[in-house]
Amino acid sequence: MNNIFHTWNTIPILSLFLSISLLLGFYQIGKIIFYNKSLRNIFIEVSDIKYQYLIISVNFILIISYPITLFFGLLTKYYLILLSVIVLILGFYKLVALLLKLKNLEFSIKKNINIFFVFVAILGYFLISSGPITSADSLDYHLYVSKFLAENGEYPNSLNHFHTKLSGAGEIIITLGLISGAEQFGSIIQFTGILSIIGVLKKNSDKIKDNLFYIIVLLGSPVLLFFCSSLKPQLFQIASTSLVFSILLFANNVAKKDIIKKYLLSFLILAICTQVKFSFMLSYFILGLYILYDSFKNKIFIKTFFISILTYLAVMLPPMVWKKIKYETDIFNLILNPFPIDKPGLDNFYNYLINAGRSNDIILGIIIPDNFSTMTNALGIGILLYFVLFKKFNKNLIPIILITSFFIIGYFKGQPASRFFFEPFVWILIVLNKSDTNNDVPKLFKFLVVCQFFLVIPAIIYGAYNLSQGNINSNFRDKVLTKNASGYSLFKWANYELKKMNYEGPIFSMHRSISLSNNLPISSDVFWLTFLKEEKYNDYLAEIKNLNPRYILSYGTENNEQNHILFKKCQIKLVKMGEKVGNHASRKPFGRGNIYNGYLFEIDTKKLPNCLDYDKLY
Repeated sequence: MNNIFHTWNTIPILSLFLSISLLLGFYQIGKIIFYNKSLRNIFIEVSDIKYQYLIISVNFILIISYPITLFFGLLTKYYLILLSVIVLILGFYKLVALLLKLKNLEFSIKKNINIFFVFVAILGYFLISSGPITSADSLDYHLYVSKFLAENGEYPNSLNHFHTKLSGAGEIIITLGLISGAEQFGSIIQFTGILSIIGVLKKNSDKIKDNLFYIIVLLGSPVLLFFCSSLKPQLFQIASTSLVFSILLFANNVAKKDIIKKYLLSFLILAICTQVKFSFMLSYFILGLYILYDSFKNKIFIKTFFISILTYLAVMLPPMVWKKIKYETDIFNLILNPFPIDKPGLDNFYNYLINAGRSNDIILGIIIPDNFSTMTNALGIGILLYFVLFKKFNKNLIPIILITSFFIIGYFKGQPASRFFFEPFVWILIVLNKSDTNNDVPKLFKFLVVCQFFLVIPAIIYGAYNLSQGNINSNFRDKVLTKNASGYSLFKWANYELKKMNYEGPIFSMHRSISLSNNLPISSDVFWLTFLKEEKYNDYLAEIKNLNPRYILSYGTENNEQNHILFKKCQIKLVKMGEKVGNHASRKPFGRGNIYNGYLFEIDTKKLPNCLDYDKLY
């Protein structure tokens, strides 16, 4: 059975090299953008400029590229290829320049155990991000959408895969990696969000010890293990909004003529973040209101208000128009909610998203994990630094209002997941770092934070070793994916069997990792988010009938047929069974499950939907 690759490139170490080259290319673009003196003046007060080259260049490219990918059809594919080539050329140029400078480099690492382990943690997170794609969400829709965009020059618009509706501008960066033969580029970009945040935290060079403490708090947050091992475009955008937070509150010496530019830049970054992930609407709303408030104090409210409208129209209107066309929805509804919930089925999906996990103790889960296997969901005890802000209440009043607003609105209206609150957690660290409050942090708490950091270090080293060895060669990559990527073995078997059968048509996939399928997959989303026997879901049924899949890919055991029990009355015929073909793979050493069989059933879609046994499903 052939290994599953996501690009034309089947040499893992070359994929890593190309990912690094793309990274350097974006770095070079950022460096060019920062030749603008006004832009440098805005950032110089809050961060080392070089740490923000990637933040500015990537967001700049996304602002330009997203409308093109939505509306230019076949030209989009050639545009993305051209863009990939340009970035790669710039990356190769930068790489050669770095190699020529190597002989003149001097390395100086101070004899401080904390600094040494900070470097170990950063290197570890990079190695984790450099590994093959293994996260569940990545293998479900982030990678699927990006592969579709790379191959077809447009976003997928199937009714029957609901999770693709969550995709946005962030998938463009993943797509550029796939086109270039660099499959892990998307996760490495997420890793660089850490570097951006560190650039802000280390700016105060006269307080090296204080800066190091807050960097340790950041790197010791277990949730970074999740962020760095995923294509999910979240950590990079958190770094982007946190940079905006920094310049709004702490770039106080910006020339008067540049203040309006600071507001414009802030609105642009915040707006494109909302198009990468819907959840950033909250930071857009909170920081956007602050910008208007601050502009009122600076007596440029009218100009700033018009800038907010123009940036909204430039960045956020094109996706709304696209959704109005594709989903046949009302554009005014999209203004209130960027997710098209007025279509049957999508309303069920939206309710699922905002309520999944709501019954768990979110507050406790933010601080400590429920158990060892959910370690990477927690932010850690560093979040308790929020209360230190109140020791200088008057000085920190505005940050307290912004951060508290995020917590309150996020708790009641946001995603019920602790990682959703990593954004205000970073804001807390920035405020404490910039407002001379380090002496207000109790020594015992500092000790506990450092202990947490050293407890996370072994997990970082394990993750780095476990995933990065997939870069050595194809055999190591296959072993890493078999062990860590849910569904990899199942789809590897199914692809092999379907190829032997000379079948290239669509299949129903009862496993969520559909990006691993060589055949066009119809996601199981459609069965648990709609009731195909009802008339209002006729569009979904019509699409299935039109695609006419002949096979169902399922998995389970002889004693557990839950994954395909819905079809038992459809007179499905078992055509292939892979005994013990896979197991419930996971990147967490204590999260791996039992071995299961793989099944390929033949189905006659003419019998749908009457034969579906929804009673068994629910």
